[in-house]
Amino acid sequence: MKKTFRKAWRELYIFLEANGLCYSYKTAEYWCTYLKNHTVQWKSYRRAMKLFEQYRTCGDIQPGIVYSYKEDPIKALPSWSRSLLVDFLSRKQKEGNSLSTISMYRSSCLRFLKFLDSHEISCCSMISPEIIKAFHISDPHSTAEARNAYSVRIRQFLDYLADLGYVPITLQLALTTECAQKTEIVETLSEEEVASVYSFRSNAKKPMELTPCGTIVVVGTKEQYP
Repeated sequence: MKKTFRKAWRELYIFLEANGLCYSYKTAEYWCTYLKNHTVQWKSYRRAMKLFEQYRTCGDIQPGIVYSYKEDPIKALPSWSRSLLVDFLSRKQKEGNSLSTISMYRSSCLRFLKFLDSHEISCCSMISPEIIKAFHISDPHSTAEARNAYSVRIRQFLDYLADLGYVPITLQLALTTECAQKTEIVETLSEEEVASVYSFRSNAKKPMELTPCGTIVVVGTKEQYP
């Protein structure tokens, strides 16, 4: 591994010198990504750059740290919606929500804001009930429960925008809640169990034997049964 890292750093500096470039992590990261089509070691090169950045910033390395190299999808949002989402998630974090809850807010709002961007919505004033209903119809969730779980989070985001005065307070009502029909299996007695009940009733000698736990159930008015 040391040999691979040494090779990565040496080749990077040869690249920088040949192109008259100064070192920066962004340049190194781009260089490693470009090597994806030229060497199978590009991931090791990328790891080498991360460790070098650790050393530059902290004076030491921590090999136990595992990095995620996926680009944050929030960064792909337009600046107007990106800043609103970041502030909204920050507020939810300050409210003491768990990481899983914050992740759910993030995922729900990201899907909504990406839809707005795809329909050329460039500011809060352009968010209309019609576009919200169009988003709701296009939601790919297969169950009403999953769709409602996302809708609850998006409603809170719209409510947050309303608190800031960017959208009407009633705009969130355009995001409806779905009610799914449920089919439940009704448990019934088998023919043998029904026959057993009738047989017990026929053989009962006292009314007490026909009531659960020995309780007599009498149906009638108070005048009939004082």
